[in-house]
Amino acid sequence: YQRRVHGTNPSWPGFWHEPEHAIQAAQWRTLLEAYHEALGWPPPSEDDVKAWIESSVPFVCASHLTWALWAVAMATTGKGDEFGYGEYGLCRLELFRAAQAACRAVA
Repeated sequence: YQRRVHGTNPSWPGFWHEPEHAIQAAQWRTLLEAYHEALGWPPPSEDDVKAWIESSVPFVCASHLTWALWAVAMATTGKGDEFGYGEYGLCRLELFRAAQAACRAVA
């Protein structure tokens, strides 16, 4: 998941884009179960999991959109010789659209 869109690729455009590593529903559940366990809470119910996902997805959308806009701003500075800001922005927009579709599916 870390490398899905990550700025450590030594090759152009300077980041990894691996959408196949996006978090899946089962991973959301595992994360929430671990969170509950770490806090000493009882395991989450189906309703807890659904509510948590429903409340999280809009923030995922917001994060992708924020990074896409940042990339557009950086691309306009002319400092994109070592990093593909335009390409990064397009990837983040693609991820935003996917998260937006997920948000609609959950709602």
